[in-house]
Amino acid sequence: MFKKKPRARPHNLRDAAKPLDDFDRLARKRLGLPPPEKLVNPSRRRWLPPLLLLLLIACLISYGVFRQRKHSAALPPPRTLTVAFLDVGQGDSTLIQTPSGKNILLDTGPPPAAGPLFAELERRGVTRLDMLIISHPDRDHDGNCLAILRRLPTATVVDSGFVKGSPTQMAMLAEIKRQNIPFVNVTQQRLAGTSQDLGDGVMLTYLAPDAYSPTVSSPDVNNSSIILKIALGRVSVLFMGDAEGPERATLLASGQDVQATILKVAHHGSQNGTDDTFLARVHPEVAVISCGLNSYGHPNPVTLDALRRAGANIWRTDLQGTIKLQTDGRTYQVGLSPK
Repeated sequence: MFKKKPRARPHNLRDAAKPLDDFDRLARKRLGLPPPEKLVNPSRRRWLPPLLLLLLIACLISYGVFRQRKHSAALPPPRTLTVAFLDVGQGDSTLIQTPSGKNILLDTGPPPAAGPLFAELERRGVTRLDMLIISHPDRDHDGNCLAILRRLPTATVVDSGFVKGSPTQMAMLAEIKRQNIPFVNVTQQRLAGTSQDLGDGVMLTYLAPDAYSPTVSSPDVNNSSIILKIALGRVSVLFMGDAEGPERATLLASGQDVQATILKVAHHGSQNGTDDTFLARVHPEVAVISCGLNSYGHPNPVTLDALRRAGANIWRTDLQGTIKLQTDGRTYQVGLSPK
């Protein structure tokens, strides 16, 4: 009679490992070591892969953010040209700040505006001027030029070349000589039609006065105004000084490119400050008028109507205060400057 074989027990890894566990426990006891830690509950191990996955995703996101910040830091700052049409009452003053940090002041306003003028310059961080341009020697344009030269180091002074002989003009010329500041005479140096690279793609082009123009030999200071254009990429600003009909006609006859995105309207928006023919050549999208409380009727309704017919968006310092233009050469923004 055959004996029934005992039923084979299934192989159990825990049983196979038991002698080793006993040996390990005995060895730890002999050596005075603490008992081995209990194994992690197998039911908890199912949380391990998701946790590792989440940790991996967090690491990848952190690395991506780091690379993005590093890449952004390596990119050059955007080119921004800022033009501030300063509120100086019945007068003119414009601050041009290039992407590279050059400061150009075009006209200085009348003497009563000295306080607001210097407050604006200080607020905009201007401690020196790379260029001071006086469009023409009338008091509402050059009234604070002497104070500017005495308070702010100035690298270059640009003048129309019209000799008026006023006390303000003579004092300015004496101060320029005393400080030995380089002096540019647009008429004598025949700069009309020439351009100056201000860096970062910003170009300054002198359009008038032309040394050969009949208006230069006339006794009319307004029609000897510096007319210039500042351009960055597709955006440009045309500054007309106080030019009236004769100088505008000479400018158009010269064949120079007067098209501009923004027009600084001549002579504070007076009736003789612009006309339909001129606006058709300039084709401005924006027109800026610098004026204040006055008895001259500036800006004149005839000029305002002409600007509206030309489709220009009109901004006025007498109604809106300082007006600021910012452009990267492709797009532009015009708005009010915060107080």
